[in-house]
Amino acid sequence: MKAKPGLLQSIIIMTLIDGILNILWAFTLMSGLVVSIIGIICLPLALYPLILGIVEIVYGIGGLQGNKWDKEPPRFLAWMQIGNIVVGDPISVIVGVLALVFYGDERVREYYYGSTTLDS
Repeated sequence: MKAKPGLLQSIIIMTLIDGILNILWAFTLMSGLVVSIIGIICLPLALYPLILGIVEIVYGIGGLQGNKWDKEPPRFLAWMQIGNIVVGDPISVIVGVLALVFYGDERVREYYYGSTTLDS
């Protein structure tokens, strides 16, 4: 198995950390929203970072254990991180944008696809 490029290793670690932060953010939102009537209506909005955090932790742990993230980079995860701006989480947005940029790197594409002639 090829060694992971440094950019890929760093995005895996950032995804894992962001997953932990998203779970904490979800519980913070839930506790803040429960105190008002309007907040109770908006409570399902707090489920998005919770679900995203769980998915990020699963992918982060899998990536650290040597899985190739299902043979291609999880771009859907980066788009979900960018979508987390809806609940006011700028850290996820930064990690999502960095992930998309890093997935486009020549070494990362070569790691996943074996060549850099892939159309993005």
